[in-house]
Amino acid sequence: MNTNAESLEILDRLKSQNNCNSDTCVPAIVNEYFFETRYLQPDTLHSLLEISIDITKKYHQPYQL
Repeated sequence: MNTNAESLEILDRLKSQNNCNSDTCVPAIVNEYFFETRYLQPDTLHSLLEISIDITKKYHQPYQL
């Protein structure tokens, strides 16, 4: 399986397990899940983190001063 497809599958499973049907909760889910990722292959972990960072950037709202 290609690493991006595997990463998206992992994110879908995590969202399902956490009753989340939107990408807005991905940062919190990945943060919680991060310590359990040590069994992933390095390429898959890298892909998962890159996809998560991209999603986080989409929903991140910087603080207004």
